Amino acid sequence: MRTVVRHPSIAMAVAMSALIVVACGKHDGSPAAPTPPGANIAPPPSGSTSGATIAGTVVGGFSTANFRPTATAMVVIVVGTSITTTVDSAGRFTLLNVPPGHVQLQFSASGADARLDLDDVADHEQIQISVRVSGATVEIEENTREKADQRAEVEGRVTGVSASGLMVGDKNISVPAGTVIRHGGTPMTLTDIHVGDRVHVKGTKTATGVMATEIMVQTGNGPGKEPEQAEVKGAVAAAPTGACPSIQFMVGSTRVATNGSTRFGDTPCAQIAAGVVVEVEGTRQTDGSVLATRVEAEKQQAQEVELKGSLAAKNGTCPSITFTVGSQMVSTNASTEFRDTTCAALAVGDQVEVKGTRQSNGTVLARRVEKKKK
Repeated sequence: MRTVVRHPSIAMAVAMSALIVVACGKHDGSPAAPTPPGANIAPPPSGSTSGATIAGTVVGGFSTANFRPTATAMVVIVVGTSITTTVDSAGRFTLLNVPPGHVQLQFSASGADARLDLDDVADHEQIQISVRVSGATVEIEENTREKADQRAEVEGRVTGVSASGLMVGDKNISVPAGTVIRHGGTPMTLTDIHVGDRVHVKGTKTATGVMATEIMVQTGNGPGKEPEQAEVKGAVAAAPTGACPSIQFMVGSTRVATNGSTRFGDTPCAQIAAGVVVEVEGTRQTDGSVLATRVEAEKQQAQEVELKGSLAAKNGTCPSITFTVGSQMVSTNASTEFRDTTCAALAVGDQVEVKGTRQSNGTVLARRVEKKKK
């Protein structure tokens, strides 16, 4: 799995989901759990007849102390399809009949436009995710996937540990003898896992949770543990500070630092600038920043786009506004030409024709917006 911003075993890249503080009772034969993040993620509905079901909750920001859900009229789109939904006032959303294979989700709202990659989505798979979205960056906090053949994967923070298993968020994980547990290439035992560690569990769905066959420990909170690996992807928010090779820049709300050991791929350090879309691999520092081991800039090509349809979800202040035409997010700026209307007069429900260029984040920057007669 790959995310826009992700932890190494489940990809990103960046959307959705649910760090919501909810009391959790004891599970028979399992560790007592503290209040788990993600406990309020609604289970996927059973009405989907084909494809996968993706359900989750979107929360804003990257502070682990802030688990309040957002309600910012955010739209979630399965890129390349007509499947779309709106995040409700509790931060929740559900996508039905998602086609199998590689899936990219786009989270669009005023001040946010981020994409999240999910790999190997299977027919009839049930996926529950919790993500934090900020600007062009999305990070998975919890991820539970259950396939039709009873295989299951769970990724998240450990909220409880016992002699026979774990709690990951609100999910009960039984750990039988012989389960493979490792941190990178280092073998571990169940007693080496602590509350607060981030783990990726593979196993089989049971009536009470998941029986683990493999546990990959991604982070640690005890002395001597290796630093957390991190990946972020998005547009550089402002001109970097410092002098190459040691520079600092923001990707969404994440501060990235480079040094003499950072590899810059095909784009030299000096060409990292505001607006350049980058993919960063590195280690999470104690202050939440990422020390980059690799920075790769995306190659950008201007793609002409023409859209026709009904305008929806208008946000922002003229001349810089955003709106959607179908499932496509459109933005304007001071150079955009408005025909048979004005920026201020443009209203939800208007029939419009948009001509512009595709941006690196998937949105369309409008060169011209023309209002059409209904």
